[in-house]
Amino acid sequence: MKKTFIIIGISVVVLAFGIGAYLAWKKSREILQPPASFPTAPTFPFSPPSEGGAGADSGVSAPKLRAISDYGVFDYWIIPFMTSTSSSQTAEQMEILYLNESGQIFKVVESGDDAMATAEPIKNLQSISYSKDGKFIIIKSGDLTSPKFNFYNVATGVWQLLSENTTAIDFSPDSQKIAYLEKVSANSATNDLIIRELTAAKPKTTKILSLNQKDFELKWLTADQILLIPQPSSQINGEIWSVSVKNKTINLLASGRGIMANFADDASWGLKFNVGPAPDRTPSLQLIDKDGSQKANFEFSTLPDKCLITLSALYCAIPQNLTSKINLPDDFLKKAAYFKDAIYRIDINQNSSEIIYSGDEPIIDAVRFSLIGNRLLFINRYDKKLYSLEL
Repeated sequence: MKKTFIIIGISVVVLAFGIGAYLAWKKSREILQPPASFPTAPTFPFSPPSEGGAGADSGVSAPKLRAISDYGVFDYWIIPFMTSTSSSQTAEQMEILYLNESGQIFKVVESGDDAMATAEPIKNLQSISYSKDGKFIIIKSGDLTSPKFNFYNVATGVWQLLSENTTAIDFSPDSQKIAYLEKVSANSATNDLIIRELTAAKPKTTKILSLNQKDFELKWLTADQILLIPQPSSQINGEIWSVSVKNKTINLLASGRGIMANFADDASWGLKFNVGPAPDRTPSLQLIDKDGSQKANFEFSTLPDKCLITLSALYCAIPQNLTSKINLPDDFLKKAAYFKDAIYRIDINQNSSEIIYSGDEPIIDAVRFSLIGNRLLFINRYDKKLYSLEL
């Protein structure tokens, strides 16, 4: 009975801020100064990039930047696999697959034409989730108020339409399970957070808790931690909640207007973005840990979706033309604002930074970074193609 009262109390709190539907988030007042081991540079705003891009007039070769997809990319994912190089050695290789804007899946073939994996288009794409091993994806599409979720097995090419009451979904860090929010009935405001096994002969499902709110996205961060993330807007305060899978409890992780977050694959570090109240809406970017504790403030402004976080460094696309007239993150998410980015590598341990691209040709507005060997991958919002930048 006590657990029931706790869940009901949590549901009431969540409902209070959830009415904003696809808007979200509540201002955090705590400002932490960074320890000496964390970066505060580069300072924003920058001076204009030198003519000709990175390396111009310095004797340093400009980085090799090129588009590697034949078509516009909605989103992409990577499949690592091992190949034999000799009788006793193996090497890790990577396949890059992407969903184009028509909802078809292609495999990147850098030496020729990209190979089509699925011909049937999927209309009204909203988002995709993918397992870390790259073997499964789930495509969210259709109507905003009643989306469809299609599960795709890359190896077998088999599609499966998930329950029509599903409202959000993500894969576990080990790619063996999925977590999803499911309405208890078609017209209900109550959603159950459920975990389901993927590979077992008889898949087991486990209910974690119930929420009287349906407009969360899910991020399965660690084996025991699932984040509930509402859609951000500077107009509304919002909150990110952290759910313990083991204890079936929920706690506030972070809050703020327009709040957004992005984490390293191993959840060692994360970036949290939020803005101040109108009319200034001053943006703020912090380094946080998986529990939401702030470890550093940054003096530059960008969005977490424009950064890649590793154990020792951040790779961030930092807008050179950001002004107070741009309402973040709303204008970015609605594609009402585009940027001219410079890409920086920020060394967390050495508290230093270096510019790795600031060219004028092509102009880039980069999102969705990945690192493969010495190559940084990202989607350019201008032409929507997948790019490779050699480091």
